[in-house]
Amino acid sequence: MEKDTEAILRRTLSDIGSELKQNEGSPIVLNTVYLTDAEVEGECIDWLLQYLRQKKFPTSLSYALAREVVDEISKEDISAYHEEWTPIDGEEDRESSENGCIVIKAEKLAVMAFQKLAQVCDRWKEQVPTCQHEKPNIDIFMCAIKNSRRKMEDRHAIQPEINRLFNLKGQPVQSFFAVFDGHNGTEAANYVATHLHCNVVRHPAFKDDVTTALREGFRATDDAFCARARMCGDKSGTTAVVTVLQPTKLHVAWCGDSQVALVRREQVVSCMKQHKPDDPMERDRIEKEGGAVVWLGTWRVNGMLAVSRAIGDVGQKPYVTAEPGLQTIELDGTEDYMVLACDGLWDVLEVEDLAKLVREYLIETNGDKHCIAERLVKYARNQGSSDNITVVVVFFNHPS
Repeated sequence: MEKDTEAILRRTLSDIGSELKQNEGSPIVLNTVYLTDAEVEGECIDWLLQYLRQKKFPTSLSYALAREVVDEISKEDISAYHEEWTPIDGEEDRESSENGCIVIKAEKLAVMAFQKLAQVCDRWKEQVPTCQHEKPNIDIFMCAIKNSRRKMEDRHAIQPEINRLFNLKGQPVQSFFAVFDGHNGTEAANYVATHLHCNVVRHPAFKDDVTTALREGFRATDDAFCARARMCGDKSGTTAVVTVLQPTKLHVAWCGDSQVALVRREQVVSCMKQHKPDDPMERDRIEKEGGAVVWLGTWRVNGMLAVSRAIGDVGQKPYVTAEPGLQTIELDGTEDYMVLACDGLWDVLEVEDLAKLVREYLIETNGDKHCIAERLVKYARNQGSSDNITVVVVFFNHPS
């Protein structure tokens, strides 16, 4: 690390530590009031990275900072923060939640997390540690807009260095990217964006069998969110498209109609099949479970949802399942980029036309990739998309 850069980092660490010591509460807005012990890691990582992004702290060191803070929290006895949470009168499915559960007040835990962050910053300003993990050779661009909808229900997760974030050793360089298209509220999309990557990476199979870890990670996240939803009467759900990128493989998992398209030598490589109620296999599954597929402007599960698979939607189980589609694509070094997006893009852009459109934009901008995500969002809006639109573009910088 060059001396000038190290001096800047030390000053930033000192400033962050000083600011946090003067702040008695959480410096960010929390998305939840209560959390369980199993949710501590995901929530704390999310809070810390949110704050460090606001401070424009380098991503690699942000991950290392967050990891050290969360590891220190894991050694603490937080039983003093526990309290019983029971459903309020009138909440649905109260009988399924039994007598409540033991939870942690999010605000109390957040105060602890940021106090520990201040302590770590004080240590690091004396000696900034050297990063040990290799970075992926990629460029990432994202654009998201509420568009003409009443509120923004899309969320995304961009974790380019998951080995560093989870201190994984002896594994290939790995990145995690995901887009979540929420409906009936933001709670499901918020929850999944915070916890799904933790459930995937922490699964015992992740090191050797990413596909199994993805499948089980979807199931665990859906189970945990639905338990929470039953407790508080929440009806929200979210589609999901998730990728784990490794040097020679792209692992994909999805439920619903969000999609990823991989472009290789200006040709789209994509075998994803959207989970729609009118698909014969999906319709058959829903009807065997006792549900119905009804036409109300479009085909809907029980006249409600226009997707047949999603995380959440507790009131539509088992008809709307979170069982993901899974695919692994072998990478040979000729891949150009991939695009993850919700249906706000794909409803007005055929996947097969993506490569031509991106090529036109790159020609117009003399190869400047920075605007591509924004251009795709603008294209979708100009084509009449009124939905929330989220686009994540990842360019592969191969030596060739």
